[in-house]
Amino acid sequence: MGAQATAAQRAVEEFKAKNNIVSTDGKLLDDQQAGELNSRLVAMRAQTADLSARLSRLKSIISTGSTDANLEAAVTGLETSAIFTGLRQQYLELARRESDWSARFGRDHLAVVNLRTRMQEIRTSMLEELRRYAEATKNDYELAQRRQEDMEKQLTNAVSRSRTTSQAQVTLRELESSATGYRNLYDSFLQRYMGSAQQETFRLRRRG
Repeated sequence: MGAQATAAQRAVEEFKAKNNIVSTDGKLLDDQQAGELNSRLVAMRAQTADLSARLSRLKSIISTGSTDANLEAAVTGLETSAIFTGLRQQYLELARRESDWSARFGRDHLAVVNLRTRMQEIRTSMLEELRRYAEATKNDYELAQRRQEDMEKQLTNAVSRSRTTSQAQVTLRELESSATGYRNLYDSFLQRYMGSAQQETFRLRRRG
């Protein structure tokens, strides 16, 4: 009977190992992994969507050209590079000076014309910087896409393993129930045997 109980328990452990059934804190490891991957995938999809929206806006601004309103839109609610921000500060300072000098010396004054020429050069530089920034954003977006696709594959595999493990759990519960039954029967028999042995020993001692 003891051998049967041991064999039944060994069958449980062998089945767990064969079907990769591992649990921590009462939860199947495959289920935990699937849950963790799903949480990470949600965050990754949000990041990919953000990069996609940013790239679309940059492309729209670039296609429209280097107008003042368009370049201003590039810094309104849109993260840009430090170089672009520096160029914009230079442009704003020149624009302030151009407005002041136009009022004082007239729009056709050589110094004012030179300021406008410099402003146009900076607008062109700002647009070029936006193009470089858009290319970097595109690379980030494509990388995020690949990572998202890889994470989706991992999640699909984890869910598949979880389902397989859940099906194996049915057989495992049957084996565990059988092992528990053998163990309880063995323990009960052993207790009765020990009780009988003690009574027999006590009876023999009284007769002696």
